[in-house]
Amino acid sequence: MYCRFEIYDLQFKSDSTTKRLNVDGPQPGNWFAVAFISWTDPNNDRIEQQGLSPTCETQLLSEMSVIEANPQTLSENVLQQDSLLTNSSTPLTYRFFVPRDVVSVSLQITITKPCLECSEMCLGINAQALPSSHSFLHSDTVAVNETTAQLIQFHVEENEWHYVDVSFSDSANSSEDNLEGPVYDVEFTIMLIFHSTEAPLPPDNKALTFDTYPLLRQTYREFFMFDYDLLPDINGTVPASLNLTAGTPALFKFIVGDVYDIGGTLSFAVSMKQDIRGNSVDQNAALSATERAPVFAQKLVDTSAEDDAKATNTARSNQTIIVCMHLGVPGVPTWPDRCVYGRHVFPAAIIVNNTDSDTSTGLVHVPFPESGSWFVTLGLFCHGAETAARTTIIDSVKEFVMIHRDLLGQMQAPCACTQKKDFYMNCLDMSRQFEQHHKFATEQIVIDNASCNASVVFTISSSPCVAGRCGRLRRCYLYMSGGFVFSTCLCIKGYRGWDCTEDSQVPSSMSILLASLLLTLSNLLFIPSIYFAIRRKYYTEAVIYFFAMFFSTFYHACDSGEDEYSFCLVKIGVLQFCDFYCGLLAIWVTLIAMAHVRQTFVIKK
Repeated sequence: MYCRFEIYDLQFKSDSTTKRLNVDGPQPGNWFAVAFISWTDPNNDRIEQQGLSPTCETQLLSEMSVIEANPQTLSENVLQQDSLLTNSSTPLTYRFFVPRDVVSVSLQITITKPCLECSEMCLGINAQALPSSHSFLHSDTVAVNETTAQLIQFHVEENEWHYVDVSFSDSANSSEDNLEGPVYDVEFTIMLIFHSTEAPLPPDNKALTFDTYPLLRQTYREFFMFDYDLLPDINGTVPASLNLTAGTPALFKFIVGDVYDIGGTLSFAVSMKQDIRGNSVDQNAALSATERAPVFAQKLVDTSAEDDAKATNTARSNQTIIVCMHLGVPGVPTWPDRCVYGRHVFPAAIIVNNTDSDTSTGLVHVPFPESGSWFVTLGLFCHGAETAARTTIIDSVKEFVMIHRDLLGQMQAPCACTQKKDFYMNCLDMSRQFEQHHKFATEQIVIDNASCNASVVFTISSSPCVAGRCGRLRRCYLYMSGGFVFSTCLCIKGYRGWDCTEDSQVPSSMSILLASLLLTLSNLLFIPSIYFAIRRKYYTEAVIYFFAMFFSTFYHACDSGEDEYSFCLVKIGVLQFCDFYCGLLAIWVTLIAMAHVRQTFVIKK
């Protein structure tokens, strides 16, 4: 999956106490803070007339302070000498700039003054920001009691500043423990070495290249509405599909701007064209002759000659597209479901294949995307055959165990190990062979040559909320706060979540209808009061009781029902005011009527 920045949160009450939120090693760029009152269940709220009860409002005062580090700059192949004290509470900080075409860097550290009483020296390395305990590119330790040169190599990001923190492993406690105790120091030299190429690759591997496709942006008048398409051809038409070839991933790069692009949802969708099928896969061509010999000799699946001939004629390849989506750096699609970013491995953003219509389309949404350069890579893999082998994976494992049953039966408690050296070597060799057999039985052969190709269609777009809407019975709104505009869904009927799809608290339609009817029809209890008021000639009270029943009935008919069974005669604000006003008026006229006591109830002296 794509990697998002960490979100920091702070919860506190409005009791005039000061709360602090520390962010170590912040990433460069724009930062946003959102303050809101925590959600409460509306079913537990009291029904009150607006303006007659205190409102839940508070004033929030915020202040930001920045502590800047003063790192020393390291240069390539320049030896720099420094020292570290055990009572120091802050680490030594260095920085260096990595130009283009540099894929890895080595730090050569030599201890010139060792310390036997000190703990190990820790190094934290990060790109674009200071390293922290939860955010770092690479970390390592250096023994401070050795004077030999120690080399630390790590991958870097091109054309970016990198930062290095050097401290003792127990630096959190050393500053307190060594206030009155002895102070030790370690002197060392540090040198920076750039590597423009990786270590030599094995003969059977090749450097991975991308087919880069430039994109054209189209911006619309609505907020957060834009999309990216392929560049038009010489005839001025935009290609309807994109051709992919196995072994060479396709790469897209597009820009998400500051402020005006980050308030919506970034979406990427891809679909395979169902009428395009891959070429047949010759599984034996995936391995060299020397690799096939020891494995295919005892291969567990049925590989008779006539079956192979049938499979060659009828089998067609299954095709899978692995999509990587990341901010700042492109990913390398890796079989079966991973994306490699330098030395980091993350799950793929989307995986689609051509087996059926349900899995041939993939979609990913990125709410409130970070600004910057986004990269999308699509890698095509052709694997296996649609005609499966006659034996299943379980049958293959059972057959393998039966072959080695005699060897397993001879295994007993270890004794006279030196005399049974060959026996245990055979056991280890059997385990190695089982791993190979299990791999062939459970995994499909992947081919990444030009004979495997497919066509796909894709879309890169941005819109408010989720594709400009929030599903059925939900609304998408644009809010402005602090000069920034952002979109969000207003959920009703108990739905929750970003796109109003979380339905754990959604009542059933029958319960909503029953609650609405009971609440509305309960106002008919005013009828006896109206009847007795008219009979006893309290006409003013009877009229007030009638209007109290009328407005209360239509107010609850408008307020309840979760917009599914509701009916609003006028605006709900008018109905609410009339309901509360007539209710209070009915109470007062009733008290006045009760104050006029008849003569028969007066006690005579």
